[in-house]
Amino acid sequence: MIDETGSINLRYSPGRPRTARTKGAINKVKKKLQENKVSSRKLALELDISRTSARRILRDDLGVSPLVIFDEGTVDHVRYIKEVLPVALKYGNHVFGNDWAFQQDGAKPHIHQLTQQWCHDNFPGFIDKDHWVPNSPDLNPLDYCIWDEFVKVINRNKVTSKPTMIQELKRA
Repeated sequence: MIDETGSINLRYSPGRPRTARTKGAINKVKKKLQENKVSSRKLALELDISRTSARRILRDDLGVSPLVIFDEGTVDHVRYIKEVLPVALKYGNHVFGNDWAFQQDGAKPHIHQLTQQWCHDNFPGFIDKDHWVPNSPDLNPLDYCIWDEFVKVINRNKVTSKPTMIQELKRA
């Protein structure tokens, strides 16, 4: 059970065997997401598992992260610090532990002095505005990737205004 290096090798899984978050269920959820975006509630119903198991598969096994959508108004540094950064911090700590770095683009709320200070004080690692590479698809995936993915899953015919776009993004 314990090898020369001190690592523990279990020949069997301790405790009760998994019944919902199995490799098969994870693969089914992954396939469903690739075919069509669905809510965790619908996934749970279709796969006959609990909503908690569906959310855990999405979050823990597939790395699906939270989306922060503002229905009303614009985002200034105050709103960004209050409503977005805590979500990013919580998610990052949950997924990566305490060994990760946060980086933003050059949007005004991101480069504000108070935002930079909040990030420096709270994130385990932070690349400040003077050290990040601008216009990089590798370092700014939201600018170069996520919107393309959204376009693939929303019904463009229903998007006629900002509210309908938000509604479609939430549905997707």
